[in-house]
Amino acid sequence: MKLVNKSSRSSKKKDEKNTPMWVRFKIPVLSMEMIEVCKGKLESAIIFGAKRGNEFVVGFNSVCRAVEKSKENPIYFICAAKEKGSKMLLDLLVETSLINKIPLLLWPDMSENLKELFKLKSISCICFRIPEMSENGVRSGLKYKEKDNIQLAACLDELKDTLLQYSFT
Repeated sequence: MKLVNKSSRSSKKKDEKNTPMWVRFKIPVLSMEMIEVCKGKLESAIIFGAKRGNEFVVGFNSVCRAVEKSKENPIYFICAAKEKGSKMLLDLLVETSLINKIPLLLWPDMSENLKELFKLKSISCICFRIPEMSENGVRSGLKYKEKDNIQLAACLDELKDTLLQYSFT
């Protein structure tokens, strides 16, 4: 009869339970160079008319609500602050993104980098509603005026492509 050390088995379970979900699922973290690139593309999109609530949603509760309603206005990407909020909230975002198959990235110092851009005190997460181009050249999901927002659509496409390079699905 072989004796098994129960305490070592239970300590492994405790370690796994205490390990943040983003570590277990290997959620990528943006590098400092990519943060500057993404911030520049986000600034360009805002200059060309991207609005909070339309093209992007800011804040944990708003992002969760947007993901729930993502059938009407598809969510194409979620970025979460690595250091902001509790471990439980970040784990919930990871789980939500996995269930809904929405790519997720962690953004170090997100609040410091983006709070001035959005004129907010702090930012815990942001999701992007970046519509796909349909066959006839019209964007689906969001209301674009054809002539006025060609530059905005280009900025959003560049931002989406940049973020998707570093994401998982």
